[in-house]
Amino acid sequence: MQDFNLTNPHLWQGLEDPYLYKVVTQLVDGNTVLDEVIQPLGLRKFELRTGEGFFLNDIKYPMYGVTRHQDRWGKGSALSNADHDEDLAIIKEIGATTIRLAHYQQSTCFYEKCDSIGFIVWAEIPFVNRVTTLEEANAKQQLTELIRQNYNHPSIYTWGLHNEVYTPNAYTIELTTKLNDLAKTEDPYRYTVQVSGYNVINHAVNNNADIQGINHYFGWYNGVIRDVDKWADQISKDFKDYKIIFSEYGAEANPSHQQEVVGDVGNQWANPAFFPEEFSTKFHEIHWGTIKRHPIFLASYLWNTFDFATPITALNVEPRNYKGLVTFDRKLKKDPFIGIKLTGVKNLYYI
Repeated sequence: MQDFNLTNPHLWQGLEDPYLYKVVTQLVDGNTVLDEVIQPLGLRKFELRTGEGFFLNDIKYPMYGVTRHQDRWGKGSALSNADHDEDLAIIKEIGATTIRLAHYQQSTCFYEKCDSIGFIVWAEIPFVNRVTTLEEANAKQQLTELIRQNYNHPSIYTWGLHNEVYTPNAYTIELTTKLNDLAKTEDPYRYTVQVSGYNVINHAVNNNADIQGINHYFGWYNGVIRDVDKWADQISKDFKDYKIIFSEYGAEANPSHQQEVVGDVGNQWANPAFFPEEFSTKFHEIHWGTIKRHPIFLASYLWNTFDFATPITALNVEPRNYKGLVTFDRKLKKDPFIGIKLTGVKNLYYI
């Protein structure tokens, strides 16, 4: 380890000014450079203040985000650098400031470009949904590799430990506690986050990290869309001391399906043969309003930026999840994308 002082540092300030230094480490034999590694150095301070929001270098920084799966029609996960560039350009166009990378480590190129563009990033491991009780060794290895390989990226603010893990609870609680301890040992300076699919803020499997992520799909899997407002009011009272992120919300939108009038209907998921774009647009408009009015949500992440592949089931017209704002091939920006963009995410947060 080598200490050095930097006088009057130029800070990394997200999208506004993603200034990067670089650290060059060389192995030298006389005048010959035998090996060299170049790493980004972005100097920044970030803090999540309960009930207030995210602060970057002590300046409040809005965290309106999207999630991103690293797959594409005809390519799977074998994306080119140009594909990553296109995804980031689309994410920037919609007005997002932060990206949740779901649910696995993604391309080194993507992290590097988030550093240089200024996106705030949530990175996570693929500990998702089902629990076999055989996950421990693999989960620890993946978390260790995720942190060590990406430690120097200034864009990353939190390490994700799991997404919607379920029973057996005792095993999950024990493992996620170990994962949190491991993350804090490898990197004591960043946050950790767990994500609940139980829709219960204080569920035992989701209380072992710094941040509670909550996935909820009002009007899609249950209830009606406007139930989100009552829910947000209630958790703002009952859990005001928790660090909470609205980590997933969304509704499917098939461009081939259209509906002239959309009411405040619920459980749209019950009709998998009909996913009108207009329902998804209304869903996102209502949710943006709720998020804007409730500072209990320190960040939010709509699901999903792009359609993505899923196993074929009776609930899929095709083996695809249509919750993306953009089609799987990135060729068509759907109605909710245009609606959110035209409304203006920033205006929704600050009016």
